[in-house]
Amino acid sequence: MQPDALKSVYELRAGNEIAATLLWETKYGVLAESADGRWRFTREGIINQRNTIREAASNADIALYKPKFTSSGGRLLLSGGDSFTWQNLRFWGSEKAWLDAAGTPLVSFDSTSLKRIPVTIEPGAVSLPQVSLLLAFGCYLLVLSYRDTTKLAAHGASPATP
Repeated sequence: MQPDALKSVYELRAGNEIAATLLWETKYGVLAESADGRWRFTREGIINQRNTIREAASNADIALYKPKFTSSGGRLLLSGGDSFTWQNLRFWGSEKAWLDAAGTPLVSFDSTSLKRIPVTIEPGAVSLPQVSLLLAFGCYLLVLSYRDTTKLAAHGASPATP
């Protein structure tokens, strides 16, 4: 997922093909790119935290992610009205998934290790126009959680996971 440990660039791969990239440009700003689009992910706020997703070219807001207070998941609200839930599928949070409004998993991530994160796209999600965004933003949330955890561990605090 991170081809060079000295660079803040992460890749989402499908076999040998790069499906999406995440480039950490600033402390909380990330440029995500896939064949289906380019987006900017930014985290805002400290106590009332949220993440915005903007089209990279126009900087227009297209989605808002609101984490739960416990940071164990959250809700992604798209400007067109669709919403998706980010949720732990396993007790310890080693598997996360995007769920649709009915609670059906669409895309799941086995986050046991950031070196390689197996991703499963359910058959019903393959044709969703938002699937590339869900993949890229899900990876962003996992990397963000890892980065937060390592910062907190270095300062002796205990982390929360998204």
